[in-house]
Amino acid sequence: MLAHVISVDAQRPNHVTVFALTNDIEKAKAFMGSPELKETMKAAGVKGKPEMVFLENVELAMAPPTAEQTSLPDVVQAIEVKDFDAWKTAFEAQSDARKAAGIAGYCIHRDVDAPSKVYVMYQAESHDVLKKYLNSPETKKAQKAAGVKGPSKVWYENDKEFVSYGN
Repeated sequence: MLAHVISVDAQRPNHVTVFALTNDIEKAKAFMGSPELKETMKAAGVKGKPEMVFLENVELAMAPPTAEQTSLPDVVQAIEVKDFDAWKTAFEAQSDARKAAGIAGYCIHRDVDAPSKVYVMYQAESHDVLKKYLNSPETKKAQKAAGVKGPSKVWYENDKEFVSYGN
């Protein structure tokens, strides 16, 4: 592991997301499935079975926080797409619409084991800006036209910790 970010769901404070950056996916999978980690999580109070997804970074265009903020609020949207390349082209075409809506930054990840599953993290000044953008008829229409299949899974987060382990 090279670094991690721990985020807390803004609507469900007991729901925690951990993003871990690695340079070896197989070692990460072995670690995440290890009995030692399961015991550590249990001892730390983790309830239920954690959902683990291994992601490949596709594009990183995150915005730095302002001087008054330690981090920008963000939202993660998990979607399934018919054709990733077609979706990505349509996503890029929405750049001006994202800026006009107040989206400050984003990153795109693909599920390593299911490449049609895409995770997009959007940043904005507030969760209200993010909700307005994702729930707008224009955004929904653009996503449908881009080949998004079915409803998306969305959760709003507040970053709590970023730790880098190396240089």
